[in-house]
Amino acid sequence: FPISIRETLLRFVSQSAPVLVLMQTALDENEPWRMGFTILIALFPALAAIITSLDGLFQWRDTYASFSHTSELLKSEKIKYLTR
Repeated sequence: FPISIRETLLRFVSQSAPVLVLMQTALDENEPWRMGFTILIALFPALAAIITSLDGLFQWRDTYASFSHTSELLKSEKIKYLTR
């Protein structure tokens, strides 16, 4: 993912868990939806942890920055070569 999409996804996943906890407390004990909220409450922080760990493991941010920097340097060199 590009940096902005990945960070947006991570923010959404990590910030929606407290909202789900509040929604779960509003439900009655016998509501069939209560188990679904419990699963989502456990799933969203786990997804946030997985996304963060994969980002650290593969260092996508550093790779993307290096790639874009190299790409801009090569574009500049190509223009210099074509205009000489």
